[in-house]
Amino acid sequence: RKSSSSLLKDKSSNLEKLAAKQKSIEEKKKQLASLEQKIESVLVFQNCLLETQTQLRADLCTAVNQAMSTIWPTIYPYADFTSLKLTPSATDYSLELLAGKDWTPIEQASGGEKTCASLALRIAFAMVLTPSLSWIVLDEPTHNLDAQAVNRLIRMLHLDLPSIIGQIFIITHDEQLKEGASGKLYKVERDKDSFEKSVVEELTL
Repeated sequence: RKSSSSLLKDKSSNLEKLAAKQKSIEEKKKQLASLEQKIESVLVFQNCLLETQTQLRADLCTAVNQAMSTIWPTIYPYADFTSLKLTPSATDYSLELLAGKDWTPIEQASGGEKTCASLALRIAFAMVLTPSLSWIVLDEPTHNLDAQAVNRLIRMLHLDLPSIIGQIFIITHDEQLKEGASGKLYKVERDKDSFEKSVVEELTL
């Protein structure tokens, strides 16, 4: 049998171990509380970020739609579609055309209508996102456009767009677009069979 002093010593040792475990538990509780507080702060930040992103997307679409409302009539030569709008969704954007009182998804439009919509959207983005830069590059802008739409585009490039965008760069194979030039005009040619460098010639307007 153990003596009283030995039993007392064992109990004291057990008490010390229990006290150490309790202290460890208290420290872990504090760490857990701190982590929970940090998680809550992160969730609050995440919610604020999502709300801010949603608001910024809505503000962007509002500004772009305002710009397109003035651009669309100068680009589109017909009366069936009177307006164009960009609408944000949870994961994407949708572009729609207004016919009467009904909005039609751009996917249901013809090639020429899609081209006009794309031009209006690109010009609107240039106006909204780069107002200080004030320039835009249009690569083959007459693709899918009929003769009337091309003539409307030429008029816009020559008369309307320069008052909205400071510098307009157009890359095209369409000879008609020369009529829309109001600055410098260059012709670039290259003999693809001879592997020679491109030859650039400045043309007279």
